[in-house]
Amino acid sequence: MPSELFTIGIPFFFILAIIYGALELGGVFKNKGVKFIIAISIAAISMTNQLVIDSINLYLPFAGAFFVVVFFIGFIHRAFIQKENKDYVLILVVLGLVLIIFARQGELFRGFFDGLPFSYENFIIAIAVILMAIMFHAAYKRGEK
Repeated sequence: MPSELFTIGIPFFFILAIIYGALELGGVFKNKGVKFIIAISIAAISMTNQLVIDSINLYLPFAGAFFVVVFFIGFIHRAFIQKENKDYVLILVVLGLVLIIFARQGELFRGFFDGLPFSYENFIIAIAVILMAIMFHAAYKRGEK
C-alpha cells in the first residue's frame, strides 16, 4: 500500500497542483470548484498512463530540488535586495538556514584551507560570528517595527 501511494499518489497530487495552478493563473474560470474538478479530472486521466507516472517519478526529485533553489533565491531577494518592505523575520530564517548548511556540509570545505594562513575552524567561527551579528541586527530592526 505505501508503495502505491508513492508511485501513483504523489504524481497524482503533483499533476493536480500543476493543473490547478495553471487554471488559477490563467483566470479563464472564475469558480474555484470548476477549476478543481477540471484539475482532478486531468490528474485522474493522467494516472491511467504508466509513461506519465514513470516520467513524473523520474523527474520529481530534480523538480523538487529546483523548487527549493528557486524559493531560496526568492527569499534572499525579498529579504536582502528588495528595498521596501524588508521582512526581517525572513532574513533571520535565511541566515539560520545558512548556518545549518555550514554546520552539516562543513567537512566538504576543509580541503580548501590547507594552504591558507587561517584554519577551517577559525573560518567557520568567523562566519558564524558575522551571521549571528547580522541576525541580531535583523532581530533589532524587527523589534523597531
